[in-house]
Amino acid sequence: MIACTEGCVRYIILRHPLFAHLLLGSRVQAADHRKVATACTNGLGILYNPYFFLQGKLTRGNIEFVIMHEVVHMFLGHPRRFPVLRRAYYQVYDERFGG
Repeated sequence: MIACTEGCVRYIILRHPLFAHLLLGSRVQAADHRKVATACTNGLGILYNPYFFLQGKLTRGNIEFVIMHEVVHMFLGHPRRFPVLRRAYYQVYDERFGG
């Protein structure tokens, strides 16, 4: 699964310069599946639920889309504009990375 996610990130970086710019400065990491249903961002990194990707219903293109969808949230500044979501994300992010 990690290899697939890394492969998807590499593909996005090679094919989509805008997404590449944002992804290269971000962490894309697996999260606790009980805390993140699909994927989320705080504007600095992306957490994803590995079980959501593993359930077999998502193609590689679907996974790339989910990652790019989160990058668009970063680009549009949604984490800064919606503080309630930002607090929830940081709680999960801090637990995951010991922040």
